[in-house]
Amino acid sequence: MNAGQMNRRMLFKIGVTLVLGVGIILFYLVNIQDLEQRVENKKILSENDQLSDILDKSKIRETGHKEGDSLKVPSQHQVPHDLMANETLTGVIISKIDINKNSNILNSSSVPSAQLNKTSAKDKQHPDITFQETRLDPVIQSPQQPKGSAVHLCVVVCDQRAEETMVMLKSAAMVTQSSVPVVFHIIAEPRHHVFFQDQLNLWPKVYRQNIAYRIYTVMFPSSSTSDSWKKLFKPCASQRLFLPDLLKSVDSLIYVDTDTLFFQSLADLWSHFALFNEKQLAGLVSEAEDATAGWYNRFANHPFYGKF
Repeated sequence: MNAGQMNRRMLFKIGVTLVLGVGIILFYLVNIQDLEQRVENKKILSENDQLSDILDKSKIRETGHKEGDSLKVPSQHQVPHDLMANETLTGVIISKIDINKNSNILNSSSVPSAQLNKTSAKDKQHPDITFQETRLDPVIQSPQQPKGSAVHLCVVVCDQRAEETMVMLKSAAMVTQSSVPVVFHIIAEPRHHVFFQDQLNLWPKVYRQNIAYRIYTVMFPSSSTSDSWKKLFKPCASQRLFLPDLLKSVDSLIYVDTDTLFFQSLADLWSHFALFNEKQLAGLVSEAEDATAGWYNRFANHPFYGKF
C-alpha cells in the first residue's frame, strides 16, 4: 500500500469521525435544550400554582371567605340572561335581534325588566341583587342631533383614559365621510364630562356639522356589588355588558375600547348590520387550550356561564 492510498484512507476516517462527532453534538444540544425547556415550563407552572395558593390564602385572611365564596363579586347567578347574551369583546358589533323573526332565538333586549326582577327575586343565593328597569339619559349632548339614521359609536371612559379616547374619536372622524351622520356615545365618569364637551366643541365645523355627541355617567346595577362590577376587569370595562339595557333608544351600535384607532370609514363597518338576520351567532373560545396555563380560570373572579 503506497503513501497516497494511506493518506486517502486517513482522510476518509477523519471525515467520518468529524461527521459523527457533529451529529452527536447536534443531537445532544437539541435534546438538552428540549429537556431544559420542559424543566422551565414545569417550574413556571409550579410557580403559578404557588402564586395562586398565596393569593387564595391572602383573600381568606382578608375576607374570611374563599375566592368563590365572596358575595361582593358578581357571580353567574347575578347576571341576567340578557347581559350574558349581549356580552361583547373589543370592536364587536352589538345588535338587537327581533325575536318575532324566529321563535327559537332569544331576544335578550326584549325580555321585560319586570321578568328579570322576578327571576332575581327568586334567586335565594343572591337575594340582594336587583336589576331595575332603567334608562341611561345623556348628561350633556350636542345641540345638533341626527334626525334620521346615523352611525352610533360607543366608548366607556374611566381613570386616565380621556386623552386616549379623544385620539380614538378623532381618528373615527377623520376617516369617515362628512356626509355620514355619526353619534358618539361617551359613557364616562363625571370628572370627564366637561373635558369631552369642550374638546368636541373645538373641532372644526366641517367635522361638527355631521357629528353629534351624547355624554353619559357610568351606571351599574343598583346592588351591593356595584363597586365590584366597576373594578371587575379594567376600570368600567364591564359597563359594556349593560349597554342593551341602558341605551334603549339605540337599536344598534359599534362599541370599541379607548385604545382603538380607525383607518377606515365607520360606514364600512356599519354596513355589516345590513347583512344581519335572525340566524346570526356569536362564538367564544377558551383563553388557552391547556387549562393550567390560563390566567382567567385560575386568578380572575369574573361571572361566567358554563365550564370555566
